[in-house]
Amino acid sequence: MRKAFTVIEIVIVVVIVGILSVLAIQAMYRPDHLSLAQEELILRLRYTQHLAVMVDKFDSNDTEWKTKRWRFHCDNGSLKCSVFAPSAALGVKASVPNLKSDFAIDPQTRNYLTGGYGAVSETDERAMPELALRNFREIEDISLSGCGTGADLMIVFDEIGRPYAPDGANPPKLLASPCVITLTHQEDKENAKVCIQPETGRVHNDC
Repeated sequence: MRKAFTVIEIVIVVVIVGILSVLAIQAMYRPDHLSLAQEELILRLRYTQHLAVMVDKFDSNDTEWKTKRWRFHCDNGSLKCSVFAPSAALGVKASVPNLKSDFAIDPQTRNYLTGGYGAVSETDERAMPELALRNFREIEDISLSGCGTGADLMIVFDEIGRPYAPDGANPPKLLASPCVITLTHQEDKENAKVCIQPETGRVHNDC
């Protein structure tokens, strides 16, 4: 008597193959949020430096002009990042930027370069959700080494592209050593690094 698969066995095999196929497709096309966050961070830091060089904040009539330079800022708690140049003297700690004039504008989308700051939430249609690293990019933590003394990530660039970072109660000072920014993913705890070189302000991932 010839043996053959029953209908039930065939159905079970088809279901199992279907499930495995779905899982394989999901794994294949799942976004690599850690790499995307790293690329986004590099891109936005470079753009901040570009703005600092192209839009010189020097004003001979303003003794506080140095505090109004372009800066990249990520809040240590929310991990929401922004690019802006404060219209008021802020010293070391960045306060809420002016909604109408301070935020950089993304050249492609024309949205504010912020993942949420002050009056702009991360869900605001004017915001850039990819700059909300915790919620949009699944980043759990940003740790800093050589990036100044503040808890937040804040890098200020001057008119020739040199990077500055907070230094206690003093205005931001030129980086004396490479600033190493380490991103940690929420689930697998893997790390990715972004480095900013002193003097030149070169931003790269060859850390």
